[in-house]
Amino acid sequence: RFVFDLEKVKLDGLSIKGMEYQNEMLCLEAVKQNWKALKYTKIQNEKICSMAVEQDRRALKYVKDEISKLLLSMGVKRGEFRLRYVQDYPDSYLQQYRIKYIKQ
Repeated sequence: RFVFDLEKVKLDGLSIKGMEYQNEMLCLEAVKQNWKALKYTKIQNEKICSMAVEQDRRALKYVKDEISKLLLSMGVKRGEFRLRYVQDYPDSYLQQYRIKYIKQ
């Protein structure tokens, strides 16, 4: 079954959405094929999330909380993420990580 799921995900990353069993390799392949698959992955580590965010910065909105803190703070500090991604976070959350920003 795993081999079938892996081949399916390689063809369409979003097919991971309905898969009950997911491991790191499956999640990585799904995100490699389509960054939007990050929304449906049960496993989100730095490697998987970074791959998605590198493909498209909009993937940041699908990153789960603990990793998002790291990616958001690193990305904003380096000026890699646009301010529209910062606007979705409350002021107290951003200040906690000493992220300086401008809300429009």
